[in-house]
Amino acid sequence: MNKSVSTVRRRQTYPIIAVVLIAIVIAFIYYHIRTLSSFWAVPINAVLFIYVLWMLLSAHMNCTFDSDTGTENLKPIVVIPLYNEDPEMVKNTLDSIIIQTRKPYKVYLIDDCSTEGDYKIIIDSLKKNAEKNGIQIEFYRQDINRGKRQAQAIAFKKHMGDEEVVFVTIDSDTILDRDAIKKGLYPFADKDIMSVAGMLFAHNYKTNLLTRIVSLPFASSFLNGRAAWSAYNSVAVSCGGLAFYRSCVVNEYFDDYTNQIVLGQVAKYGDDRMMTQYASMLGKTVFQETSIAFTLLPENISHLTRQRLRWHRSFWWGGFWVLKNLDAKRMVWWLILSQFISSVVYVVVFIMIVIIYPLINGNIPWEMFVYLMLLSYVRTIRTLSMKRGDISSWKQIISYILISPASSMLNLYIETVLKYVALATLKENSWGTRDKIEVTIEKESA
Repeated sequence: MNKSVSTVRRRQTYPIIAVVLIAIVIAFIYYHIRTLSSFWAVPINAVLFIYVLWMLLSAHMNCTFDSDTGTENLKPIVVIPLYNEDPEMVKNTLDSIIIQTRKPYKVYLIDDCSTEGDYKIIIDSLKKNAEKNGIQIEFYRQDINRGKRQAQAIAFKKHMGDEEVVFVTIDSDTILDRDAIKKGLYPFADKDIMSVAGMLFAHNYKTNLLTRIVSLPFASSFLNGRAAWSAYNSVAVSCGGLAFYRSCVVNEYFDDYTNQIVLGQVAKYGDDRMMTQYASMLGKTVFQETSIAFTLLPENISHLTRQRLRWHRSFWWGGFWVLKNLDAKRMVWWLILSQFISSVVYVVVFIMIVIIYPLINGNIPWEMFVYLMLLSYVRTIRTLSMKRGDISSWKQIISYILISPASSMLNLYIETVLKYVALATLKENSWGTRDKIEVTIEKESA
């Protein structure tokens, strides 16, 4: 098993560095405010910047649950759908579950009619060791490809009536930290908490330049995005790599989840978002950053593009679902609305400053790109609060300094271009990835 497992520890954040970086960005905006194209750009940019600061401060406000009191009787049921996954990665996933400090009551693996990989042999070889550790493993293979939701449904139906059950959904390309399940259950001591999002890091971040660049904003999306929303008990998406749901969420919304119609079609993706949003209908949804796992990221632009298009499509229709179905008195409703508004305003301002303004005035707004790079340091500062055992502190800091600007530039493509391509292609209902095994751990460099 990769040595990164169970070697992430929490350390002090860097508030002084964060304050300095924020001061730099504010000074930069003030100095170059005269370059903006029109009077309305000044307040709009100021509002966007304040919105970013609000999210960062909210992330720092989020509390981590640190006691198992009140969770002793919970029964974690692990549910892992399989489809065209690297068999060696599946083995590592199971190995990491077997050595958990809080053992799951049962583990379900459901092969959704994969066209590549033979998982039964691997699972059978690990069953004996799992049973020695008090873990039951059940394996199923669907006769046709029915989708992730239908695969999960096989396990869900067996335990929906048990109020003590907490479903732990794990992707088949995810390796758990030894305490992941134990710490992921801590928040459920609060009876109003319906779902918990775990913390994901890139397992294959060393593979190539792209994985190094993507891994930083990926981790930041948890330590900033989910942490910020969790401060208001309003996480909108508990990533499928590691997520926890009370059985009552599945009980209440099982039929809606397995038969959801989006734009006239049965939904084949957006499962993580929808299950979390169902949870938000019943109570609080939070992020537990000490419940840690490691997942595989795309290793080429084609795979990354297809993955993010799928994520962005569910962002649009899933967000509209929240605005339509949740009460506007709920904080998550306003957070989704603010996310929509900021996405639209940002792209308008970006087009005005980067395209229209240069055409009118003949000047390239290099200040805009420097601003985005400086802002990237502010946005990713919290990643330094998590110490990985497979990289030295100095290398982590150097990587932060070098990679943050590059990740900001890549995000112009991922979060601006692809988000609107996804909006224009909402009718596309295919998964987009996993037609074959696209990422293998053998490719990982030393």
